[in-house]
Amino acid sequence: MTFVHLYVNSAYTLLSSTIQPDALALFAKRKGFSAVALTDRNVLYGAIPFYKACKREGIKPIIGMVADVERNGNKYPLILLAKNEKGYKHLVKISSNIQTTKERRILVEQLKAYARELFALTPGKEGEIEQLLMAGKITEAIELVRFYQSGFDENSFYLSVQNYLTPDCDYLLRKVWDVTAKNCVPLVAKK
Repeated sequence: MTFVHLYVNSAYTLLSSTIQPDALALFAKRKGFSAVALTDRNVLYGAIPFYKACKREGIKPIIGMVADVERNGNKYPLILLAKNEKGYKHLVKISSNIQTTKERRILVEQLKAYARELFALTPGKEGEIEQLLMAGKITEAIELVRFYQSGFDENSFYLSVQNYLTPDCDYLLRKVWDVTAKNCVPLVAKK
């Protein structure tokens, strides 16, 4: 089984990373990766340089972003990855929407208009579904999973698991496993 980094910030996500798109593509090549994603927070500024650098290095570029999605007055991150050119155009619209609002977010209702041709992954413990699971609100978490599943293409919404090496991690991992097993939700592991 191959491993692909699907959640990578670059220097375009301020105060989060110093990675430049060219360096990311070169790193992926040196490590023998076949593909790598760029998922800056709410912006796509690095997408074109990243795409060109990956093509130059023979790496498959996966263009995405971490979008701040607002639902019921609260913002939570959601990882969005373009499946194809149409998905990329949807990411551009999402990013533009986010950048033109004072709150720097997209409403969940607006996101649904652009959800086709995208993969969506929960970001881990800072995601809304994981927060609901940690609070013991299992039914609400499952309802939210179903809501997102209905908005994206079939088998395009994933729950993420990651070992955070914290005392509450085991509890969260068990709850995520339960939700995925009982609701046919695909799972992706984060490193």
